[in-house]
Amino acid sequence: MCPSHITHKWARETLLTVPRARTFLIEDMRNGGDPKKPHGICEVKLRKGRIVYEGLRLSLAELRCMGRKEWRKRCSAPAFFITGKDKGKLGYYWEHAYLKAKSGPNLGGIVNPTPALRSWTRSGRSSPSRLC
Repeated sequence: MCPSHITHKWARETLLTVPRARTFLIEDMRNGGDPKKPHGICEVKLRKGRIVYEGLRLSLAELRCMGRKEWRKRCSAPAFFITGKDKGKLGYYWEHAYLKAKSGPNLGGIVNPTPALRSWTRSGRSSPSRLC
């Protein structure tokens, strides 16, 4: 996370500094935004010293459902995700990363607010929820 006005600079410096690095910018996360602007998670590359949007494009939901194995198949090189602090801190989809269960089998445990992901019980074991 960096100041919004230097996200492209960080992407350029990452591509110049880290061998084989793949760099992704987290852009506008709203559905139905301006179709001319990049949305979701967009891979950027360096062409003639400038950052261009080229390569893999995903939504945040697609990235979450992909899982580590699938991600490693698609991207075996070091990956860097860059977002501006305004999008990361005050973004449209701001939610807590976890909730405390108030009922059910996980009462008092930490659960993920996204039903497609796993939850954690008091014993520390993860219990699978509905998968993607």
